[in-house]
Amino acid sequence: MAFHRLAVPSGPRAGENLSADNAFPDRFAVIDIIRRAGASLGLKAPVIATLDALLSCLPPKRGHHVVFASNETLAARLGGLSDRTLRRHFATLQEAGLIRREDSPNRKRFTRRDRVSGLCLRFGFDLRPLFARIADLSARAEAATREHDRVRFLRARLRAAIARALARDPEDPGARACQPALRRVLTSDQLADLLDRVTLDAPPARPLEADAPAARLSASDGHFVRHHQKSKKEPIDRQPEPRSSPAQELSVEQVLEACPDAAAFSPNRPASWRDLIEVGQTLAPMIGVDPRQYDAARRRGGALETALVIWILVSLGERVARPGAYFHALTLGRRSESFDVWRYLARRITHAPASARVDPAGDPGKANCPRTNRGSPPLSADNDPRRCVMTWSAGHSARSDALSMS
Repeated sequence: MAFHRLAVPSGPRAGENLSADNAFPDRFAVIDIIRRAGASLGLKAPVIATLDALLSCLPPKRGHHVVFASNETLAARLGGLSDRTLRRHFATLQEAGLIRREDSPNRKRFTRRDRVSGLCLRFGFDLRPLFARIADLSARAEAATREHDRVRFLRARLRAAIARALARDPEDPGARACQPALRRVLTSDQLADLLDRVTLDAPPARPLEADAPAARLSASDGHFVRHHQKSKKEPIDRQPEPRSSPAQELSVEQVLEACPDAAAFSPNRPASWRDLIEVGQTLAPMIGVDPRQYDAARRRGGALETALVIWILVSLGERVARPGAYFHALTLGRRSESFDVWRYLARRITHAPASARVDPAGDPGKANCPRTNRGSPPLSADNDPRRCVMTWSAGHSARSDALSMS
């Protein structure tokens, strides 16, 4: 095996750049500099993004800074940017002195090399002006960063000064004049001028007479809870205050006189309040009142008052389209605070003849549903409450049979 000794030239070579000797700034470092110095150059974010796309077309190791990519390739790297917008961005970058266009006669971007003379023609976007101004652009970026930090500091200081001045005097003219200025984009010099209008050595604000009670949160700091609030509240759990009504002196006979249609469903004529309660419990499921709803109303308003509401609904007959909803509104819903069953019975005895009945929430002779607020014609001989309740019972039984068969 023969060994040959080769002589390798060392040192820089005149007129020749080796890719291994290049030390170009990193693309991301260049874009970071341009983003910070973009305001001083008049460049907006979309234009800087186009410059980033141009830089992405340069290989890391290269001997030139010319981009040969077509507009279609650049538009694809920018997420489908239009060709018109691309040309406008190129013009802006050229006006800022960051790129130079080397256009061929047919507007194509390519390179041609002559092996004999060693010359090379490159047509495209030349980014040498950008890399030649890296030092200047870095200084601009540092100045912009310092200005940004100073503006943030002065804005915070101005807000504190305004708050202190207004706490001392709510009508302070200097503080009032500076408040609208904070909504604008201001330089550090402008903020310093505004600070001169507000007194910085103001005494501390006077403490409030009484601190507002802290709101009790529905969860800890680690939970995110959305607040839901109903405008119409139905306090189901709160016990109603006892009403001192003279109508509570009614007798059993007077209740039977006020609700004769409901009394017809009792096998024996009720003679006591307990009999009225038992009849009410029997009639409740017949008119569509859920047993759980009836128990809740009984726990809240009392057994006798709940049973009397059932007596009233049976007496109203077909004028109540949804007895279950009506019962909930009068005992547990929003009408429960204003409806007094004893007063209603007394008014029914006093004002209602046999051909008309008084609605619990309205005037004599008109029954309005508490949810729909719709009225119905007065009772007549054809509107027999016994037939009405039997219809409700038959419908409820039919639905139960259908469910059991399915």
